[in-house]
Amino acid sequence: MITNCSNCKNDYDINALKNYAINFNPYEDVNCDSFNKTPDSISSVINELPITDDYIESVMLVILKLYKYQMENYHQGYDIRRRKIFKKENPFIIAYFRILGERKGTDLLTPRIAYEYVISNKQLLKNSYILDEYIAIKNIEKEIEQIH
Repeated sequence: MITNCSNCKNDYDINALKNYAINFNPYEDVNCDSFNKTPDSISSVINELPITDDYIESVMLVILKLYKYQMENYHQGYDIRRRKIFKKENPFIIAYFRILGERKGTDLLTPRIAYEYVISNKQLLKNSYILDEYIAIKNIEKEIEQIH
């Protein structure tokens, strides 16, 4: 008997995306180049996958990790579209827009928008990885506030 599994590829791809997000580490290189070196296996499918809870959690986790890195090292978030180290065709930036919708009139697209998205979509905090990043960012922001 042959079974038709039209969702098998999507299930495999979303699991690959989830694993990538969990293991994404912007601390691996000083220039955050890992954000631009998304593996082909992820780049080729990320913007074809349906926008599901797992998809949103995975994309937001990567962006939150990037924001935490920027806050820890620079005390601010940088525009992820304009800086030379971030390619505008990066699949995570495209995925970010898919989730958030077109942000016309937005001069800056900092990873903080992902943090704010989590604040307004508290169900994302049920994901322990997102919760860990959220708490870490919140603590970093408090520390920065005390310095200034």
